This record gives sequence, structure tokens and C-alpha cells, in this order.
Amino acid sequence: MSDVAQEMNAQPGMAEWSWLLHPPKDQSVIPLRKGFIRGVFVDAAKRLGFKHVQDAPDVENNDADGYLPNVLMDTGSARIVVDRKMQDNEVNPDTLEGGGSFTAAAGHRPLLVLLFLQKRWREEFNTSEGDTIEICDAQLDLFNLTNWESLQPFIEAYQFDAPTMREDAVALGLVAPMLDYDAIGCAEMDAYF
Repeated sequence: MSDVAQEMNAQPGMAEWSWLLHPPKDQSVIPLRKGFIRGVFVDAAKRLGFKHVQDAPDVENNDADGYLPNVLMDTGSARIVVDRKMQDNEVNPDTLEGGGSFTAAAGHRPLLVLLFLQKRWREEFNTSEGDTIEICDAQLDLFNLTNWESLQPFIEAYQFDAPTMREDAVALGLVAPMLDYDAIGCAEMDAYF
């Protein structure tokens, strides 16, 4: 994390969480991984109801193979782009190395989309070789989503709206939906309880 990011993390309300996409060690899998990454970001955009950005036909694509669009994610408050400049929140189309950080101002959706990518990545590929996506909190501790409760530190630290975040996490299949006990009814009244 940069010195600027560390200073921001020390200020209340300005903490950043970070992500890092490690490049695959086997370069021959890059085209397959590009298609996979694009598919996951398109799926996330559809599930969350935000527009998946497609490159305009007259815009030169940053990915010479044409697999990846120039913008992988645009939630309206945060973007992840494809480029070779290796700036914040960018994925290199040649190596698939990428990373960046977000503050609370970006909202909860970038975190959930990257957790969705992480989940799908683990399901699809053997991640024991180090080519994974990692997410860290403001203290640079690796974060692993296990259930809704494991997101509570992020909700508190970044002041995310918990009901909206839960709804989006359910839409992405990251957590189980809450049971609505009021909706569970019985046609006949009984005195069981």
C-alpha cells in the first residue's frame, strides 16, 4: 500500500481496502482467464443491475486480443479498467496482473464484485499456485468471505448500508438470503407454541 494510502487509513472515515490480482504463472492460460474475467464482471453487472460497459466500436481496445473491454466494472462510483499503465484499479491485459484500492465513497459494490470474482476464481481454477485474487482490509489483513457475519467489519469500518449490501451479496450468491419468518404462514391456527 502506498504512503498516501497508509496516511488515509489513519484518518477516520478515509480508510481504504485493497485488492490484488496475481498474474497466472502459466502464460498459456491467459486467453482463457481473460474470457473468464470478462464473463464474471458481465454476470455481476447483470445481477446487480448496473450497466456493463461495452467499448464503442470506434474506440481502440486496450486488449490486443479483444477479450477484455477497456472498462471491466463501472458502478457509477467506482471503476476497474484494463490498461498497461498499472495505475490504481487497473488490470494489465498482457499479464492479467492488477490491483487497486477503494474508500467508502466507492460504496460496497466494488467489494462485492471482487469477492464474487474471488469466489468464482476459486471454484474454477486451482488456486494453490498463487494466481489468485486477494482482498485486504485497511490494516492489510487478508479478507476471506465465509458468511454474512464475516462482512460485518467492512460494514462497520466503511459505514456501508447493511440491508442494501446484504441484498446485493445475496444477488451475487455470496451469502444466503435471510429467512422472512413473517412470510411463513400456516393456513390453520394452532396452539403449538
